[in-house]
Amino acid sequence: MYSALLSGKTDPAMATPRTARTASTRNPAHPKSLTISLGEILQPGELDRSLVRSYGRHAIEPDNVILDFGRCRYVDITELCATIAFFRSRFDRRKRTQLKLPRNRDTRVFMNVWKFVDALVDSVGQPKEQLVVSEDRKFLYEPITTYRGLSQSLHALETRWTPNESKPAERKNFFGFMTYKLGPKQMNLFLDENALIPLNEATRWQGPLIKAVLGNHLRSQSGEEDEVSRVVIYESLANAVQHPYASTIQVASRYYRPEPTGSEATSDGQQGAITICVWDDGESMVDTLGRVLRKGGKVRQTLFPTSMYERVLLKVKDESGKKLHEDVTIDQAEDPLPNASDEMLLLACLFPGVTRRVVDRVTEIRKLSTSSLDSPDLASSLGMGLYILTRTVVDRYGGELSIRSGSYFLNLKLAYDAVRVLSNVRYICSVTRYPGHFPQFKGNLLLIRIPSR
Repeated sequence: MYSALLSGKTDPAMATPRTARTASTRNPAHPKSLTISLGEILQPGELDRSLVRSYGRHAIEPDNVILDFGRCRYVDITELCATIAFFRSRFDRRKRTQLKLPRNRDTRVFMNVWKFVDALVDSVGQPKEQLVVSEDRKFLYEPITTYRGLSQSLHALETRWTPNESKPAERKNFFGFMTYKLGPKQMNLFLDENALIPLNEATRWQGPLIKAVLGNHLRSQSGEEDEVSRVVIYESLANAVQHPYASTIQVASRYYRPEPTGSEATSDGQQGAITICVWDDGESMVDTLGRVLRKGGKVRQTLFPTSMYERVLLKVKDESGKKLHEDVTIDQAEDPLPNASDEMLLLACLFPGVTRRVVDRVTEIRKLSTSSLDSPDLASSLGMGLYILTRTVVDRYGGELSIRSGSYFLNLKLAYDAVRVLSNVRYICSVTRYPGHFPQFKGNLLLIRIPSR
């Protein structure tokens, strides 16, 4: 089975062929318009599940879609990013998409404070009046009179960072969407003008108010607040700006801590966390790496000492949670084959030294000795950004790293003790494969979840 994943072959006894899933008993009708109604609570992944259910009823994608947030009382920040990607995907295919905004005023205020509709405009390039249904256009200009933070510890901070004409320096909300437009060239971290984007965003995250939040709520030693800006933010954006055909990058984040009583609608039994989202509209990471491999190119720049490579337990399932393969153990030292499965390609993006840009810069694989592991050049080496990001988010902070790209959603976290001992692995990687009839996700969405104390 391990070799099957490396080569892209599947076990017919465990997985349904993609062609068979596509040819389901769907209604062959081609509706001109479709309204997709969402529930009261939009937790991560709920938008995709709703879209799969709605799209599965039709053989052809509708020309007009209304995404109905009317009943929503809570929307996770990740779902707002996924909504932007959905709108942009349909826009690129010349299909119309509109929003029906929440009836709940507090939820609309949240979207307003986080500048969601403005971010949608920045991505799609259409006036905001065209992006919402006609009866909801009045909500686009309603004033923010009050804003209640989800925790007392951040209430003052979040309120202060809402737009305030008397304090222009505080008009940008650290939690809200920030949009960057890329120049026409692929990024060179040292020469290209796009190199300023990760640097500028990392600098923004070193502001005194942001550092106060991180210092108060992260599980870290005193003085480590800069690790979020220096590593998490910088490496996330440095990765995004290098994706082929990317023209837009958006960053959004939110700190959330459930109420002790569990009475809040947002409470899901989980601990508090800071969630950081980085979305770009470039080519899928799966397609980028796969194209290099299938042309016979190299994707590993450097060979590292054995101690740097970890073992990962890989789980593959469909959107309903049904297992598509037996769980397999992947060694990061193994290079993906030219016909590797997409799941393997997405996971390989996190391996040390793996990058599609290696073919542009080197002709031979460079060996790295143990004595050079502390070299300052290591962080700037090709293929090290996502590896360093993983080590920081997952290993240092005990968080989770997720990627939504193409037809897949990947989640990586530390293996719990029983799995670590039984399977001799450091990480558990769960990959969800969405069905073939469902349009591919536009671009790449990096989701970072860092637990708070």
